[in-house]
Amino acid sequence: MAVYFFVFCDMNEILKGKSVLSILIMPAAYLVFAGFFGRVTGNYIYFFLDVEKRGYVYCIMFVLILTVIFLLLGYGLFHINKLFFRVREK
Repeated sequence: MAVYFFVFCDMNEILKGKSVLSILIMPAAYLVFAGFFGRVTGNYIYFFLDVEKRGYVYCIMFVLILTVIFLLLGYGLFHINKLFFRVREK
């Protein structure tokens, strides 16, 4: 999949600002679902969403840190892809 991304997907034509929110919507919705599921059943899918054991501050900080890491990773891949296509065009 990574090879396909770097070989066939030209990110120079994508506006990164508009796509960030759309990328975060589904993971955020899933985390909300997982949190409610754990709250209702007492069976938390992920350890970092176990509010009863860890507390709200820990859970929120863990999710925010994961969000920042994935955004940095996404932007990094986005820019690497743009560099590959600039080099290929020359």
